[in-house]
Amino acid sequence: MRYTVRSPDGELVFPSRRELFAAYQNGLVDEDDEVREEGAQAWRKAEALLGARLNKAGATTRTLKVRVALLAILGGIALYLISRDDPARVAMGVTIALALVVWMFSWTRDAMALKRRR
Repeated sequence: MRYTVRSPDGELVFPSRRELFAAYQNGLVDEDDEVREEGAQAWRKAEALLGARLNKAGATTRTLKVRVALLAILGGIALYLISRDDPARVAMGVTIALALVVWMFSWTRDAMALKRRR
């Protein structure tokens, strides 16, 4: 079933609810945008149609578990490499550790942006 989204910037058409929800999660569709299902007459708020806040929080929780697991694994690898005597391995370990720090700052920024949106 197709969905039409109306916002101050114009209208977009999505071929399925899955694509509509993905667009919402990526910020293309806002909670206040109006959505109409194919064949329906009334426009509804995106938040009411998608259960936006509840679903968005669930998606964030699922991805958080994956992110924490990756952080633990890569952190362990970085610690192992830094503890070696080989300068090349130590350099690789430090590089991985710095990349993890940048990645965590990015997560924090995203979390603060999500908190501000609500």
